[in-house]
Amino acid sequence: MIGYRFKRLIEKLVSFKFVMFVIATILRCFNLIGCAEWLTVALVVIMGREAQKILQR
Repeated sequence: MIGYRFKRLIEKLVSFKFVMFVIATILRCFNLIGCAEWLTVALVVIMGREAQKILQR
């Protein structure tokens, strides 16, 4: 059970969308990008995950 959850966590951490979200958040923390750019990245990540769920059905 723990091994399965750990494997899923690793898969999520290395996904491209998650990495882009983390990078955008770090850039936002250092004021290198604006709120609109960060929001765009966040929405793309969220919509990408929802689309994956719908397509996997």
